[in-house]
Amino acid sequence: MPLCVSAQVALANAWNASTSAPLSHTAGAGSNRLLVYVISFEDDDNLNDVTAVSYGGQAMTQAVQSTTITGTGSQSRAEIWYLNQAGIVLASNTTFTPVFSISNPATSHGYYAMAVTLSGVNQVTPVCTSRTGERLTSTTVNLSSGISVLPGELMIYGTHTGDSRTHTPAGGYTESFDLNGAGGGQAASINHKLIVTAGTENPTSTLNASGNRFIMAAVRVLAFGATCSSALPIELSAFDVFQENKWIRLHWQTVSEKNNQWFVVQRSDNGRDWEDRVRKEGAGNSSGLKDYFTEDITPLPGTSYYRLKQIDTDGSFTYSGIESIHFEDPTDLPLQLYPNPCTTEITVFTGNCSEEGMKLTNLLGEALCVKFNLVSDGIYRLDLSDLASGYYLVRAGGQAAWFFKD
Repeated sequence: MPLCVSAQVALANAWNASTSAPLSHTAGAGSNRLLVYVISFEDDDNLNDVTAVSYGGQAMTQAVQSTTITGTGSQSRAEIWYLNQAGIVLASNTTFTPVFSISNPATSHGYYAMAVTLSGVNQVTPVCTSRTGERLTSTTVNLSSGISVLPGELMIYGTHTGDSRTHTPAGGYTESFDLNGAGGGQAASINHKLIVTAGTENPTSTLNASGNRFIMAAVRVLAFGATCSSALPIELSAFDVFQENKWIRLHWQTVSEKNNQWFVVQRSDNGRDWEDRVRKEGAGNSSGLKDYFTEDITPLPGTSYYRLKQIDTDGSFTYSGIESIHFEDPTDLPLQLYPNPCTTEITVFTGNCSEEGMKLTNLLGEALCVKFNLVSDGIYRLDLSDLASGYYLVRAGGQAAWFFKD
């Protein structure tokens, strides 16, 4: 059973980096993922900007950009872009392609690119807050103001300077890359910190010697189900979507709930446009495990996407991460039995086999007098309450399937 990360953003794989175009990054495994791309460069055009970034043909969203210029000299620029779970799934390859407003800086000074995959991230508003910081002729840089944070979130900041310098990250932050020495003399770093207590973050990054300019760009990444201004209304430990013959079965589990009035199961055929399918009442307030089950009895053919909309008693709401599933028409599937093992009854899904000559036999091949009760087209239910415990065989249209009765 695939588990969502409960109330915590996590790295789904390690950061990787490139000092020349393009950067290729295979997205890490996980659910509710977010792909983060950081690009920084020095450029003589002064006003050069990254106007778009795509990953495998999927357009990314800009979270923040920071830039500073010394007189008429070169600029330093750092930008952070992201792509959510639906875009990652649809990406046709693993290459980032930035588009520049004036010219590719690789023709002059070059640029640094860094990327990582996160999991357990809010898919609707993954980046809640961003800040920048700029300094001229300095060994340190921090943000223009602090960022309020809550447990389970992730802070990421990138830096760039116009000289070849070594960076020292702020206390409590993990430095994933410290890159320096590119053409023209420049340096960049990327750093992150998992937040464990509520507070304010304003990291200070330090160079080993003064740089002609020193910039910082930072983002606050939210855990799924969280909002920018409050802790999680629910802690979701599992969200599973799977096919059960003619239906899509959904299961989710909460660790805790606070003022939780409703869950609404939403479905999409493209990961962007959503419709309400099923509504389930929440537990209100709870501190123990709660399991929820429901079905989508009219699933879409092919690939669909599902998410949970959680609604508080005051009407505010948040979303879970997105789960995808490819639905196969059960008429294209072989003979199926559910549940297996069983106790007093079992359901037979005839699938792509004929219902002609349907019968139940024991291990000796002897036919048993059990009635096949028609439930709906191609679906039958058998009453097994009079049978002893053991293995039995269902036959239909030249196909056969074993089951065990407890």
